[in-house]
Amino acid sequence: MSIEMQIDDVRTSLRNQTESLNNHTFTQLNSMRKWLNDSIKPISAPVQDGNC
Repeated sequence: MSIEMQIDDVRTSLRNQTESLNNHTFTQLNSMRKWLNDSIKPISAPVQDGNC
């Protein structure tokens, strides 16, 4: 496996982990708002187009 392919794999893995963390964080915040009966509009995860 070439170094370029390995770098791409690391970038993809990091991007996936970042998206997973964002989704988890937004889920936790929305759950807390529901638990607190907060009327603020729920937070949604940002959409990424894959070019970031």
